[in-house]
Amino acid sequence: MILDIHTLKLLGETIPCDLVVFSNEGHDMQRYKMKKVKYFGFYEYQNFDEQELLKFSFGNYKELGKVSDYVFVNTPSLDYSNIKIPEEYRERNIIYKIANRHHENLHEKFDTMLYYQSAKVDTNNRLVPESLYYKKKVEIFKSVIQDSVNMRYNDILLNGFEAYHLDEEDKLIQAFLD
Repeated sequence: MILDIHTLKLLGETIPCDLVVFSNEGHDMQRYKMKKVKYFGFYEYQNFDEQELLKFSFGNYKELGKVSDYVFVNTPSLDYSNIKIPEEYRERNIIYKIANRHHENLHEKFDTMLYYQSAKVDTNNRLVPESLYYKKKVEIFKSVIQDSVNMRYNDILLNGFEAYHLDEEDKLIQAFLD
């Protein structure tokens, strides 16, 4: 079974089989007597047994319909009180990422994403790679934190999406199938 670290913390003792875990944050690498756990991660702030990027199945992403000219604003803290929207975007319609609020067909709702890093580390951001995949304008307003947002964004701009395409050779998939 493949889990993320948060699900392992909640259910690890009760799951009766060997586990493959993507550890998107630091943790104590829990081990069990009756089952094996193999941790995967990539960035130095993650604890892992095997280094592997968390990848995307872009081949299964749907084509977008009409895209609205909104600006999507996101910060891991979800606190927008100190966010300063640049002048060039202030007259546009803005959508804010809000906890537990789902936007159906989100990538059809905006053409520009403004991402504001905060003191909270974003351990496994999908929105930046997905927005770049859908050819959105993405601006990252950096803090001192070096997390997956910076690393993925810079890597995709330099090297494209090749390293982020999920396929059957992925170490996580192979560990799950073994």
